Amino acid sequence: MRSPFCHVSILMVKELFDKVGGYDESLGYSEDWDLWLRIGKICKMANLPDVCVEVVEEANSLSSDYFLQQLPINRMIVNSHSKDYPRKYRSIVYHSLINVFFKIFPIDGYVHRSMQGVFFRVFMLSRIESDQL
Repeated sequence: MRSPFCHVSILMVKELFDKVGGYDESLGYSEDWDLWLRIGKICKMANLPDVCVEVVEEANSLSSDYFLQQLPINRMIVNSHSKDYPRKYRSIVYHSLINVFFKIFPIDGYVHRSMQGVFFRVFMLSRIESDQL
């Protein structure tokens, strides 16, 4: 549903990067997420349990400034990789709801911050619980 990796913490073999064609720079945004999805089709990937990087996001970061422009690209990425990953409909619903939500409520506003916990519970905890079964 979302990129599971912190971009600055990624380690990979260059041959793997080259094998999947590197970043798709035509996307404009979310090139890293598309790359992870392509790599995930041919090998296992994982997050380390250790905290290796601390990211401090500023209020006017690139991600928040261009978040609304990223949404259509993110939906396109979800659709283009959905046949290769489980729970594709959950991801499609998630991205559709996010798109509508941020057209109504401002990013980083009170409602946005309040709803982050709800989205986490609905979309992420159910995934974690089903993975543990």
